[in-house]
Amino acid sequence: MKKLAIGAVVLGIGLHLGAGVSFAQDPELPLAWKGDGEATFVGRDGEQEIDFDFEIHIDSEGVVTGHTSTGDGQAQIERFYYGEEVKSEYPALNSRKIVLALSIRGGDTPLLVLMDGRALGAKMFYGELRLARLNAEGMKEALDIGNKSATAISEESLPSGLKKALKESVPMGYFGIEGKPAADEKESG
Repeated sequence: MKKLAIGAVVLGIGLHLGAGVSFAQDPELPLAWKGDGEATFVGRDGEQEIDFDFEIHIDSEGVVTGHTSTGDGQAQIERFYYGEEVKSEYPALNSRKIVLALSIRGGDTPLLVLMDGRALGAKMFYGELRLARLNAEGMKEALDIGNKSATAISEESLPSGLKKALKESVPMGYFGIEGKPAADEKESG
């Protein structure tokens, strides 16, 4: 089975979203989360699976940094969108929509991986992986690449830039991440 750097990035993003104190619940900032993910990519040669590590940090001002990684490479988190918490009768099943935009800049064509999914409780993040060219016409502007602030969204009315990115990207597979809060080295160091 081939290991794909793109897969690692996408899976890493999924991992980031799934863990936390909790992304599905109303988090207290600063927040650091680490997790392990698995992604399945569907292509003309069938399905390919990859394992990845995920790491995310949201500082007290809401600025997001993080990445996904495999032995083959790393993808950087460029944007973080989150929806309102959806409460359940059981708090462990509270959820929220999360969309991560990751960049892979290793080749001739920089790629954008979108992790479009749901955080469930304090430690799970799962969803669909989508792929686009980072330098596609208007893509950087649509997602406001360079703005590292966490951005609140409404599931009923997504921002036009995010809607454009989701529409112009192509589905490439799915992911699942399980993680937990991590020691906050950036705030304490």
